[in-house]
Amino acid sequence: MNRNKVLEKVQNDKKHHPDEREMQIMQKGSGVSVFCMLVFALILMVVKICTNQPWYDLYSLMFVSIASIHFYKGIKLKEKHELAYGILFGALAFLALGSAIYEYLTMA
Repeated sequence: MNRNKVLEKVQNDKKHHPDEREMQIMQKGSGVSVFCMLVFALILMVVKICTNQPWYDLYSLMFVSIASIHFYKGIKLKEKHELAYGILFGALAFLALGSAIYEYLTMA
């Protein structure tokens, strides 16, 4: 391939893929989003505990968020301990979800 064809190919690839700066911004934005969600869930959980309402639903949201982060890191980085954390938090998420559903069904 000559130089012009290689340059043209690289420029065409750049149009379809975000650059490193955009990727970093997206990653940091996702991290901030998850952190804010967890803070709001924690606030709502405290309010629910103080008002004697079931709070397992918020636990399930927090655990599934943490589990998804660990699963993604484990798959992308091929780290077994991250997958193990993902499984642990995923199991806790399903346990909390089951508890929330049980609480709501027995409240009626």
